[in-house]
Amino acid sequence: AQLPGSFVGDRRMALALVFHEVALRRMKRIAEDHGAQFVDVLVYTGQPGPEAFYEEVLGRFCAEHGITVLSLHDAFVAAEARGEKLFLERDGHYAPAGAALAARVVADWITAHEASNALTPVAAPRDVP
Repeated sequence: AQLPGSFVGDRRMALALVFHEVALRRMKRIAEDHGAQFVDVLVYTGQPGPEAFYEEVLGRFCAEHGITVLSLHDAFVAAEARGEKLFLERDGHYAPAGAALAARVVADWITAHEASNALTPVAAPRDVP
């Protein structure tokens, strides 16, 4: 993907993305070492900026590395369209309604995948030093 303007020529932003990818691989390994499935929940902030870029790049990265992705984007956009106040003023942090929506989306995803037996352990638990 084409880097958005905020990344072009900004070594810090490029390094932040590399760190994010390293952290995702490590979290997946830790989850597997404990017999669990790692799911990357892409948080929607409602703030202007390269959010679509992150979703595209991180979604592709996760697909390439066998990491399940759950995006909150569609649920938040729909709730905003209904006039729900999901964020604190001038801030990307969740208001109580935003936190409740995020929790509901994640809980619904877990429930749906438990019902289909898709959340079976991916490996036997092991002790990790």
